[in-house]
Amino acid sequence: MKRPIALLIDDRYALFPYDLASKKDCTYAVLGFYHIAHAWAERQPADNGKGYVVRWKFAFEWCEKQPAPWWEDRDAAAKDHDDKSASTRRPGVVYRSCAACMRKSPLVYEEGWMCLMPQCTTFWTLRNGSHPPETLAYANSFLSSRMNCEHDPLEDIAPILPATGAGDGVVTSRRFSKGWHCKQCGRLSCRFKWQYWECQNCGTTLTIAGATRLPKGCCTDVNKKFLDHSVLDPAIIVQKLAPYSIPGSDNTGHYHVYVLPECRGKIYLIQGRRIINQIADEIFREYQEQAKAGDLQFRRFPLKSNSGEPYQYIGGTGNTVPFDAAPSAVIKARDLIHSRMMSVMKAESSNPYRFNEVLSAAYMEEQSMSFHSDAETCRCLYAPLPPTTGNLNPAQGDVMIMDGAAIQEYYEHTVVPLNFRIAATARYIGGATPINQESSVLL
Repeated sequence: MKRPIALLIDDRYALFPYDLASKKDCTYAVLGFYHIAHAWAERQPADNGKGYVVRWKFAFEWCEKQPAPWWEDRDAAAKDHDDKSASTRRPGVVYRSCAACMRKSPLVYEEGWMCLMPQCTTFWTLRNGSHPPETLAYANSFLSSRMNCEHDPLEDIAPILPATGAGDGVVTSRRFSKGWHCKQCGRLSCRFKWQYWECQNCGTTLTIAGATRLPKGCCTDVNKKFLDHSVLDPAIIVQKLAPYSIPGSDNTGHYHVYVLPECRGKIYLIQGRRIINQIADEIFREYQEQAKAGDLQFRRFPLKSNSGEPYQYIGGTGNTVPFDAAPSAVIKARDLIHSRMMSVMKAESSNPYRFNEVLSAAYMEEQSMSFHSDAETCRCLYAPLPPTTGNLNPAQGDVMIMDGAAIQEYYEHTVVPLNFRIAATARYIGGATPINQESSVLL
């Protein structure tokens, strides 16, 4: 209870001095830091077998180790401060012990003291044995009690301006993915664009200056446990590492195949390596440069951009750019995925897919994607709910293919990048036919 927490209110909170509902697109407001002064249980009528439910309520108290509330009248705030200075003369909360459970409960309401322990046989019962009325008034001793803040002073809850530059030029770390507080209108906005922070209310922008990351700079300090793949489900067949040819060159690569049980599909992990990753490195650079120029519209968190056919996972048509208007980085990523896929699957499929949608995602450092049933890539943990079946850890330039619609039905996966990464996921989307093949490249 001594740890301060931030409280938010919505536009339905009647006691707030401002009418949030009258403000355009202003549903929530941040009040400041508070302490939980009290927590207690109450019995409330409900349409169930017992006829009631137990609800917990909390009393929050303004934390005095922070600047004055931005939303409070200055004169009223000064008077309240004087009142608090004399709080030592006020009565504290009255506690009494229950004769049945021997535990103490505070006197919360003027109507009388009650045991507030849900497991007690006399819970929510007045001393005369009756239940209290539905409408209650808080006891003055309960409202006038004060708690002492024993922690260090807190900074203003309104965040400072986010960092817009770095000495080493790296602007993809965690601190550059945080939101900002617009000083023009007071709106709090997340960072939902790559090229700058933008206030979602008044449109004020704050530009980011940074260098283009190189692939080798994103592979430092990697924990060795993430360099290997592991399969925990004995029913998954792991085929022997096989070679594949790179079209238009004498170079070769290798790929893994994981055959899932009960004909649910296959997972291909097509490995890249330095000598064949020049195209992947170029795509990685173009993604950053075109996003910085605003040609590639990364949006949301993590930052995503969809091209080709609409994909409902990110909002459908309104958040999709057709391929003929897509940046070159997206087209090159799609072609690289298709080329690598054909190199390993041409002998296995007589009807190969030509992908018509690409979802690009930029993961800042420490960002990740929770378990879901659509394809992303990076570090992928496949789980048919509930146990985890394995860890696959693609490296720079690797392509991962999930072949089979049943994979999305029976398995979920999560994405946990080890550093700043960009992943492009290609699909074929058509009519009512379920997506049965998804491929991703890690850049």
